[in-house]
Amino acid sequence: MADNQEPEPILLHEDTHQKDLISILGTQGLMYNDFNAAEYKLLMLIIKHNQKVIKQYIVPANLQHGHLPFTKEQFQAGHVDIVIPFKEFGYNRSNNLWLKDKLCQMAKKPIDIPYKMNDTTYHKHFDSLFTPDCYRLSDSSWVACLHFDYELMQYLFAFDKGVAHIDLNAMGRMHSVATRKMYVFLHCWAARGYTSISPTSLMLLLKGREAYQYFGDLEAKQLLTAQQELKSLFDKGIIDEYFTYKPFYQAHIKKAMPDHISFTLHNRKYVEPTEEMMELQAYWQLQLKVKLIYTYGVEEKTAIDLSLHMRTDYVGELHDWFLHKDYFIAQQILHHKPMNKAAYIVGGLRGFFHDKETSRGNHF
Repeated sequence: MADNQEPEPILLHEDTHQKDLISILGTQGLMYNDFNAAEYKLLMLIIKHNQKVIKQYIVPANLQHGHLPFTKEQFQAGHVDIVIPFKEFGYNRSNNLWLKDKLCQMAKKPIDIPYKMNDTTYHKHFDSLFTPDCYRLSDSSWVACLHFDYELMQYLFAFDKGVAHIDLNAMGRMHSVATRKMYVFLHCWAARGYTSISPTSLMLLLKGREAYQYFGDLEAKQLLTAQQELKSLFDKGIIDEYFTYKPFYQAHIKKAMPDHISFTLHNRKYVEPTEEMMELQAYWQLQLKVKLIYTYGVEEKTAIDLSLHMRTDYVGELHDWFLHKDYFIAQQILHHKPMNKAAYIVGGLRGFFHDKETSRGNHF
């Protein structure tokens, strides 16, 4: 087996899919790192081992960074030890040396953990996630003693970025690290149904560094692979979410990298008109109506009529649509060109919804 090749884990029969759900903090799921596919899976299993502290302490107490309690001994030592039997990682005993090596490789890679101050997200840099000591016991079994720095634990186990729930068995069917990471990001971003992220931030999430100079490379080597693999798993009923994305270029001027990338998150539970879906859609319809009336001076009746066409899966694309329109309006004002802002927005928005409804086989 090659050094970078992940051995086959002990899995359920291919024809069955039993979920293995874990809770993952946003500080863990959205940290910058360059872990490969096997290392990233090990990270998820380490998080699984710590479900008790997440579910019984961090989440119920809404515990922010810097407030995780420690014993006097842990504080004096400057680190916290987490002991995990090798068998919890789900590989055969024949892979013990490979597993030991992988944990050592993980320890050489720096990470940046997100945290929030007021409403702004920052990142705290650490040279490594942990320091491993692996031991062979008298019964020939192995254990990993992972030493986590005291300060790092204060950021890693914090509720600053919320909590998400992922299926480890589904992740076991994902081959590329981009797919595994995007699957986790998807759940960490899921509350709004969409997100916009700069290319730099996305590369840091996926690779731990600015790995690509051109968007075409980022797309070909990361995004397309993850998108196709997740959509395939969605179609097979293994996962309930997939994403679509669109690069945003201000003023429609294409550069090496877009200004940001907009992701729309598609969830199976929003396909049917459930009560939860209808409540979320009503929220976005209200947001659109208010925006039209108070930002662009659109008449209330017209704003209400237009907002009724709003769907949850339009949110990300419409966000970028308004950015383009705002840029055009600003240019008109800058050059002292008269325009009817309300009429311009209403006409454009009717076209937007017409195209959307037509593509869905409906009439606008």
